[in-house]
Formats: sequence, C-alpha cells, structure tokens
Amino acid sequence: MRIEKEVIKFSAALAPRAGGSIFITCADRYFLDIIFFTKELERLIAKRDVYDAERKYGTAYEEISQYPYYIDLLRNADRAYMRFDDSAKRPFFEIVEISVPLGEVED
Repeated sequence: MRIEKEVIKFSAALAPRAGGSIFITCADRYFLDIIFFTKELERLIAKRDVYDAERKYGTAYEEISQYPYYIDLLRNADRAYMRFDDSAKRPFFEIVEISVPLGEVED
C-alpha cells in the first residue's frame, strides 16, 4: 500500500567514524528511522529497508554521503512528506517536499 504522511519533526545524530541517524515523526504516528553507515561499517549493516505496519515504523539504510542531503531537505523544506510503499517485496521510502511556485503570487 502506498502511504504519504506529512513530516512533523525530526531529530538527528552523527557519530565520528560510525555513521549517524535521522529519526522522523510523521502525522498519524508514523515513524521512519534512517540509519547512515560509513564504508567501514557497510559490510556489517543489513542495508535492507523494513517496515512494521502494526507499529507504523520504518527503518531505511543510506550511505553516510547522503546525510547532508537529508538534513538540508528536512531543515529547509516548508512542508516535507514521507512517502513509502510496503506492498512490494521490499519497502520503499522517500522524503519529498511540496513544490512552491517560483515568483510572486498576485491576489
């Protein structure tokens, strides 16, 4: 099933040489934990996204190089949304922002 929920808040942690994580809380008590791994830890990480429908809790894995992208997106987006699809064999997660039209709006 494809689901889209608005991001309400997030918290982030970064550990030297170990990676980091971003924990995202969305509307209707949906949660996503993105685990970022370094090259040194790559072989120890399952790197398989999972989703628990009963708890509305997802876990996604990304390389540490993607950490600044997610932080920038979540900090600067007026409204961000978590989209995911758990109907496939492997869940798919993405964070998107609503497009804001360029230019001025006339009333």
